[in-house]
Amino acid sequence: MIKTAFQMRLQRARKLVQDHAVQSNGHVGHFLVHSQSSDDEYDVTVHVDPNGQTVMRTHCQCPDWANMSQAMDGWIEETGLSPHPGISHVDYCPACKHTLAVMIEQGVIE
Repeated sequence: MIKTAFQMRLQRARKLVQDHAVQSNGHVGHFLVHSQSSDDEYDVTVHVDPNGQTVMRTHCQCPDWANMSQAMDGWIEETGLSPHPGISHVDYCPACKHTLAVMIEQGVIE
């Protein structure tokens, strides 16, 4: 079976959760997520609407998130179309494996 970019990131995110790599940093919506490939730790922000139904905003310090955010801004603003299928997003918020791990930890996605 061929997996999409989103499915591959989601698989890695589940492994992060399984490895207990997601830790709250004490502020609402803010987490620290340990890297799978180095000793780095990423500051991750995931804000969800009060009903827990819609992701309002995400942010991660990793290069993958920055690249997706930049690409999404360009596609949405310039074309009005949905982002390229290689770009992972949840509710049009960039979704790297670290933000997806936080969403799994919070019960926003499975």
